[in-house]
This record gives sequence, structure tokens and C-alpha cells, in this order.
Amino acid sequence: MNKTLKELSHARDKIEDTLQELSGRAIFVPEVKIFNMACGCRGLLADLRGLETEEAEVFHKKIAKTLKGILGRLDLKADMIYARNFPGTYMVVGITARRFCGKCKRELGSITSRPDIIILKQ
Repeated sequence: MNKTLKELSHARDKIEDTLQELSGRAIFVPEVKIFNMACGCRGLLADLRGLETEEAEVFHKKIAKTLKGILGRLDLKADMIYARNFPGTYMVVGITARRFCGKCKRELGSITSRPDIIILKQ
């Protein structure tokens, strides 16, 4: 297994362990991936099951710190770390650490006004 895949495996475990420790409940992280969007944005996305939006808000500093450590190990940088909830519910479906492309950076206001986004670190 190459270094990046080992780091992603470690990242998945670390995120899941951290969220379980913070919430005191079973949180499942089925997938962690590095992405590169067509627009030029790139980053890390962790899919989640079991975390509630209130927990993401309360523990935002600890979650962001965990993600920043993982980003450092993967040699990635992020302009923003945010959680996305499933619309109409209080369940977080993903946490993203995203480095914005030039266009999205200029349009940053649109992401902060979305009701399904909880900013963890900007």
C-alpha cells in the first residue's frame, strides 16, 4: 500500500475515533477521500453516519484541529473546514476540508449562506 493510501486509512480511523470520543456515541466514517473538482477546488471529504449538527457546532474547534492534523500529514491545505447536513434533518453527512479555486474563493459568501453548511473553521 502506498503512503497516501496508508495516510487516508489513518485519517478515516482518526476522524471516526475523534468523533466517537467527542459524542460518546457510535459514529461511522465509511469513506474518506481526496478530491479535485472541475473548477479547481480540492481537498478532503469524510462521509459520516451518526453525527448530529449540534455536535458539529459544539465540537467545531476539536474537529477542525483533527482535520488540520490530517491535512498536514497528507500535505494538503484548506481555506475552510465545514460540515454538511442532510437537508431537512439534523444529521451530518460529511465533513470537508476545502482549498478554494480562484472563482470559488471570490464567491465564498454563497457557501456560508447555505442552510445545509456548518462552518467549522474559516
